[in-house]
Amino acid sequence: MEGDASDKILQAVRDLLKNRSPLKSDADAVTVLDGTQEGAYQWLEAAFIMNASRD
Repeated sequence: MEGDASDKILQAVRDLLKNRSPLKSDADAVTVLDGTQEGAYQWLEAAFIMNASRD
């Protein structure tokens, strides 16, 4: 099943954060971004890089 690999990866990241990270996070804090969220973060990243290159 195709979802199995992605589910295992997400669970591994959740386990890593829970067991080895000083950061505290809820179990549902690790998810896959939808296309809208991903696009917004890409836009912010591009804007940040453009502004950083002006300095």
